[in-house]
Order: sequence, then C-alpha cells, then structure tokens
Amino acid sequence: LHNLVGNAIKFTEQGRVEVSAHLNGDELEVRVSDTGIGIEPEHREKVFEFFVQADASTQREYGGTGLGLAVSRQLVELHGGRLSVESTPGKGSVFSFTLPVAEATASEEATERKPAPALIEVEESVASVEASSTNPLAERAPQTDRGTILIVDDESVVRQVLRHHLVPQGHRVLDASSGARALELLQSEEIDLVLLDIMMPRMTGYEVCRTIREASSRDELPVIFLSAKDRQQDRVAGFDVGANDYLAKPIGRSELLARVDAHLELLMVHRGKEEKVQELMGMLPICSHCKKIRDDDGYWSQLEVYISRHSEAQFSHGICPGCMVEHYPDFV
Repeated sequence: LHNLVGNAIKFTEQGRVEVSAHLNGDELEVRVSDTGIGIEPEHREKVFEFFVQADASTQREYGGTGLGLAVSRQLVELHGGRLSVESTPGKGSVFSFTLPVAEATASEEATERKPAPALIEVEESVASVEASSTNPLAERAPQTDRGTILIVDDESVVRQVLRHHLVPQGHRVLDASSGARALELLQSEEIDLVLLDIMMPRMTGYEVCRTIREASSRDELPVIFLSAKDRQQDRVAGFDVGANDYLAKPIGRSELLARVDAHLELLMVHRGKEEKVQELMGMLPICSHCKKIRDDDGYWSQLEVYISRHSEAQFSHGICPGCMVEHYPDFV
C-alpha cells in the first residue's frame, strides 16, 4: 500500500490520488487510483519486473529503483492475493491488490486492542529519525571531523539512514537529492568522498560521476556507488565512468563504514604524497617561466651575468638557460 500510494503521488504532478477498499466475498480488495501520466498497454506487465519502469524516459524524469512494484507483487502473492493494474495513458492508473480476510478469534481480538511491541518499536524509531532531522544537536558528531562526505540519493529515507551511520563516526555529512545539486555542492564545498546513487531522475549517477572525473581524479576525490542494481554489467559501467568502489543496496552498516574508512585513508595517503612533492619542488631550482627544473650549471652561470647588471633584490626567481636566451637576450 505504501509503495502504490507513493507511486501514484510521484506520477501525478497535478490531479487526484484516491485510496479505497471493499470486501468481495472472503477477500479484501484495495484500490489506489490516480490521474497521472498513465501506462501504455504494452508496458503494463513490464512495470512488475525487476529494475523496470514504464520506459527509459520516465526513469530519467521521476527516478526510482524499479524494484517497488516487483517486490509488492511478490509480497501480495505470498499472502495469497493478486496485484494488477488498469491504466489509460495520459489519464491515470488504478492499481489494486487483494488479500484473504482472516477470521480472528475472541482472544486474538482482545490482543489486537493492545499496541503490538513491533509497532511500538517502529513508532519510536520513526520518532527518533524525525527528531534528528529537525534537531541539529542530534546530528552533532561526538568526535573530531574525520572528513566531509557528500550523500547523493533521490530517496530521503536513504539519505537519512546513511547520515545516521556516518555522523556518529565523526564525519561531516552533506546531502543532495539530485545530480545537479550534488555538482553545485562540489563547487562550493570541500568534499572528501561521495556516496552516489545511480538511478536518479534527470541526471543519473553515471553522468554525475563522469562530470566529477572531468575535474578530479580517483585519487583526488573517491566516489562510491550505492545502487540496487547489482549485475556485473552495472558494476563494470560504474568503474568505467570513474567509480572507486561499488556497494549494492541494501547496504550493511559495518561494510559501509569499512569501505568509507578505507577510501578516506587512501585519500590521506595521496594528499600526504602531494604535500611532500610540493615541499621537494620548493627546494629545487624551478624556472619562473617554463616551470621546469633548471639546469643548475647553466642557470648559475647565467645568473651571475644577470646579477652583475642588476641588483640581487630585483632577481626573485631563477631562470633556466633556454628562457634566459628567449626572454633576456641582452644579458646572455
């Protein structure tokens, strides 16, 4: 029911979504109708397949994993019911599912009046998530900053779960619900690692990663794909566009944190090497024109000629013999 209502809202930008239910013999039928974009006849059964939406354009426009309806149909069938769809393109869809009606005993009816422990746990968990999302103090990291991580996913629940895993570890966490927003944050913020979903509306994770790699290498900014797609070709495509790693949803907390820590450690090693190179380069005689290491013998001999005609204070950077000839021919 949650998935069908969510789909109806997602595919109905303007209009109406209605939920109704009625008894039909020993079955309960629940109907979710909308006035959205509808589904072409040839695509009506395809939407119940894994990783499939009505067509490629709807996935780019509306996002989603293409798992919801496939999982929903299996769950309904496991309960002995059926899930089906009626639709008119451009006018809307009606998804309906049936469930067999159970006959409760007197003792079961009395039990049902009490809150179920599982329901209480769910309510407390939801309340905790809501409190942390509105209370900045709930997200404050208990440790020092261990790197800034950008989460990119069009599902708010996924972003919130990842945030709750990462913030207690001392990470500063930013999030984006779209590829375009992610690229904006990468321009304005110092990001150390990106957790990137693949199937997002308008701009896929593949496109986002490809754009990131135009400015930063794998060593400079690690990208970990998080996706419900776990086929070999999906992983290969991810690495082809520049991913450092690939994790399939659902993602275990311990594995996520281990991968994040590993890539951040490699990043720190790379940055340490860069700083060492910069330090060494500062000790070497670098030509101020061509930026190459000078030929010391030739450099010093030409420098003596230059200093003999100009004060040493005027000469702040060394010049290689080639650039001396090109830029200061009068002093050679």
